[in-house]
Amino acid sequence: MGRQHQAVPEAFTTIHAAYAAALERAPLDGDTRRAYDSRVRTFLAWLDASGLDGGPLTDAHDRDFAVRDYKTGAEEQRYSHYR
Repeated sequence: MGRQHQAVPEAFTTIHAAYAAALERAPLDGDTRRAYDSRVRTFLAWLDASGLDGGPLTDAHDRDFAVRDYKTGAEEQRYSHYR
């Protein structure tokens, strides 16, 4: 039984479709494509729920802060069971 895909938030369906199309053309094997797509879907869902201001998909400064916050949250979640 396969895992369910993370839904792409409506606000990001167009940009995800363009990413997925480019990913299909990339010289990568299927497992790599699936992994990359899964990670992007997860990030877009987080971004949608985060309520961050600015344009993290269009502005480099906003992008850097969004990625920092995403990685920090992922690390906290990963190690929360040790607390």
